Amino acid sequence: MDRTVLFVAAAAATASPLHAQATRGASDIVVTATRAPVPLERQPYSVTVLGADALAASESIADALARLPEVYVQMSGGRTGFASLFLRGADPNFTTVMLEGVPLDSPTNSRGGAVNLAAVPSAAIARVEMVSGPASTLYGSGPLAGAVNLLLAPPAAHHRFSASGSLGSEGDYSAAGQWQGPVAAGFGGSLTGVIDDAGTALPQSRFRSRSVDLRLARLDGARGSLLVHFAHTRSAGFPDSSGGYDHAVIRSVERRKADEIILAADQTLLRAGPATLSLAASWSSRDDRVASPGVAPSAETPTGVPGGLDDIRYRRGIIRPDVSVDLGAWRATAGVQGQWETARSEGYLDFGFHAPTSYRQTRATYSGFAELNGTLGPLEANGGVRIDDVEGIGARWSGRAGLRYAVGGLVSVRAVAGTAFKAPSFYALGNPFVGNPALRPERATAMELGLDWRPSEADHVSVAVFRTRYRDLIDFVPAHPPRLENRARVTSRGVSAQLSHRLGEALKGSFTVQYVETQDAATGIQLLNRPRWRAGADLEWAPVKTLTMRAHYDYTDERDDYAVPTGVQVLGRTHRLSTSVAWTVARHTRLRLEGENLLQDRGQDAIGFPALPRRVRLTLTHSIE
Repeated sequence: MDRTVLFVAAAAATASPLHAQATRGASDIVVTATRAPVPLERQPYSVTVLGADALAASESIADALARLPEVYVQMSGGRTGFASLFLRGADPNFTTVMLEGVPLDSPTNSRGGAVNLAAVPSAAIARVEMVSGPASTLYGSGPLAGAVNLLLAPPAAHHRFSASGSLGSEGDYSAAGQWQGPVAAGFGGSLTGVIDDAGTALPQSRFRSRSVDLRLARLDGARGSLLVHFAHTRSAGFPDSSGGYDHAVIRSVERRKADEIILAADQTLLRAGPATLSLAASWSSRDDRVASPGVAPSAETPTGVPGGLDDIRYRRGIIRPDVSVDLGAWRATAGVQGQWETARSEGYLDFGFHAPTSYRQTRATYSGFAELNGTLGPLEANGGVRIDDVEGIGARWSGRAGLRYAVGGLVSVRAVAGTAFKAPSFYALGNPFVGNPALRPERATAMELGLDWRPSEADHVSVAVFRTRYRDLIDFVPAHPPRLENRARVTSRGVSAQLSHRLGEALKGSFTVQYVETQDAATGIQLLNRPRWRAGADLEWAPVKTLTMRAHYDYTDERDDYAVPTGVQVLGRTHRLSTSVAWTVARHTRLRLEGENLLQDRGQDAIGFPALPRRVRLTLTHSIE
């Protein structure tokens, strides 16, 4: 939860486009949904894959994910604000976001560890895999609603250099350079550097990022890799719930700075017959600094939200050995994991005097896990179990099972059930104003039924019905003093459907729709920022091999939002249209022209934060092989 909501509670106490759809070819191997890589068409779980085309047409990972079914992304102020991902109606911090399997969340932020996907440039990422549904059997604490894995460019057997640059009509620009090629001893690598600036589409707001990613991996596809990641971002914008550009009384902006480092390795150590012993290890470092002017008092919230400063340092180390055994049509994996976290937060709130908000936290988690997956005739099966012993909380069990049954050669049905948990964030445990060291982990229990029909390679229909119950949700109780408590119970249920169809030799179309209700179990009220209906339509036309034109339409239903100056308001429906034209000028040179928000829909993504105006962006990419 953000700091604005904290003090609102205190005051109350005292007063899918085609290029963004899942790639579903037979050779499309998914590494995020199960411990053993499994082809997408054999997965019992709901998996969506974004490839190069989807990412090339997006400024950030938030932009790319926003066009997918089962997802709603709220972007307050475009890339200058925080992009919150609501997967199947769940809270943003209920989805674990990773880079090459390494978690990116920081449990020190006031959002419960949610990751700002607007801050991740799409130019640095080659592929995105999103798994819907509980995934604690794979990733431990966190993925109550699902997981998103950001994958870097793979190594190559031959040297390849590429460079790209883009310039937008609102002063936004980016530049990226990449090398892929062999290194030595059967290893190859990729090195990517990105410079990104969101421009001046919104006054007073800024976003700039710099990142470098190095990945070394085996060229034969066997397990063995090394990852080095550096990222630096700076941004400025109105605080959450301030009323933004339209309603904020204090016209100063919140200023944010973040520095992130990841070092990770994954290597096979020993093979003995059908058994393989491997070891994965990672170390992450993140430093955040947020200086907020606060939010002025209003009739809705007489105390307002005080300004302040947060200076946060977070470190995490993970070691995970595992053994996998190849049993022919079946594969078993078992292992253990150790995770060690340390956090330090120093800062204050400005009440006319500086009230310290500092805290320090450490936590060790020791885990054991096992998974079995395989094939029995037309039946694909996967099951897993995990126990996590979390320091200060105790042992927590998680389980998951999925079945996929092929009916003939065209239709398959899926059934999934699973549980997950999320340990309280360091902020929730340690904040001296609202923290509560007695908080229990949040829990989820989910069920899903799905059907896939594939009459041809180019045509595909899928439907999924899902229901998830969240318990012991951490919420704010307006007591004296107000603090965080386990009290909320929420049920999320809905249906999503996708249709892809080839309309002609050079023309393809697709349509997606989702309906989801996320309600408080006690009151039946729909939670904030959860539109019931979302839909998208896409059209792709490639009249010649060197030219591809795409159009994407996105519809988002009404949803409630809250801001200090206005209280709860209903945000109107939005209709967004974007187009792109990609032209291969020469063998290694490509031009892309994109138009965003062509209908000039200024519907608000959050109260006081209108959508970005109509924009045009031109990108040039050139490679040397």
